[in-house]
Amino acid sequence: MPIREGLAPFGAYETWYRVTGDLASGKTPLVVLHGGPGCTHDYVLAFADLAETGRAVIHYDQIGNGRSTHMRGAGPEVWTVDLFLSELDNLLKHLGIQDRYAVLGQSWGWPAPIGWSGFRLSA
Repeated sequence: MPIREGLAPFGAYETWYRVTGDLASGKTPLVVLHGGPGCTHDYVLAFADLAETGRAVIHYDQIGNGRSTHMRGAGPEVWTVDLFLSELDNLLKHLGIQDRYAVLGQSWGWPAPIGWSGFRLSA
């Protein structure tokens, strides 16, 4: 199973991501959102096994966590839902899957897709 890791530029920051499987398989890719804020992708990495069905599975560390840019000293005014929604939108565009994907969110990761759907509609 191919595994590719990379960094998606996000303004002055970078979002780390991991793609398990082939984004060009023709099957809808699955984007897995971890909990937090403050957690990383590691505890939801088992979902990578779903790539055995032929669909790519994307994990990423949300900004400020794990292998993505840390913003030490950033105040609460920085840590907004819009920041995380913009980051997700940016990552989907970076990977070229903004028009075809499924989202699986856990803990903090579950409200993000709901807010993001409204975010995308208003953008």
